[in-house]
Amino acid sequence: NASIKQNDGLKKIQRIGHSYEFDHIKNYVVGEDPRSINWKASSRRNELMVNHYTDEKSQQVYCILNKSRLMNMPFNDLTLLDYSINTALTISNIVLNKSDKAGLISFSDKIGSVVKASRSGHQLQKILSALYNENESKLDPNYELLYSAVRYFIPSRSLILLFTNFESIDSLKRNMNILRRINRFHLLVPIIFENTELDSFINDSKIENDLDIYNKVIA
Repeated sequence: NASIKQNDGLKKIQRIGHSYEFDHIKNYVVGEDPRSINWKASSRRNELMVNHYTDEKSQQVYCILNKSRLMNMPFNDLTLLDYSINTALTISNIVLNKSDKAGLISFSDKIGSVVKASRSGHQLQKILSALYNENESKLDPNYELLYSAVRYFIPSRSLILLFTNFESIDSLKRNMNILRRINRFHLLVPIIFENTELDSFINDSKIENDLDIYNKVIA
């Protein structure tokens, strides 16, 4: 339903300061910053060589997976964690193909896998190996611990896709302040799951006896 504007598709980039990444080593030219001299390469070539840097343009995208007991709920022969893993792997592949940096964190009552964001040629294999070894925990998620992990492992502003679920609205409200705190430092996108089977039962099931009434009320 969103209206299409003339500027749709254009992205403005606001830069605070500069971030650079190494590009290549080249011969020193008079007037270049002497701080960029690569002394090791210079000694090998017996002439001054400098490191050349380019503007860092790639974004960091982290998939964070809740692997607590809430994600053990089955749906069409897979658990919610299974769906999260499959989606995170697909998104990571897209991110890397777009020359951005993909990373991964999993958590429950403690921090699980941590793969720092990178766009190296082996990054997708690292993420795949970490996801392959993930298993659901039988305990509840610790969002305070997640906040501390995000602050420690993700120092620069990133896009964070949080695959999670909540048992109730009250559970969501209890953790909302923590999610807002994460969002102060990053762009946080929570991804929660709709229980379509439960919704279907509530809306479509017929009531023929007392047991049906009890089941529908509980649903």
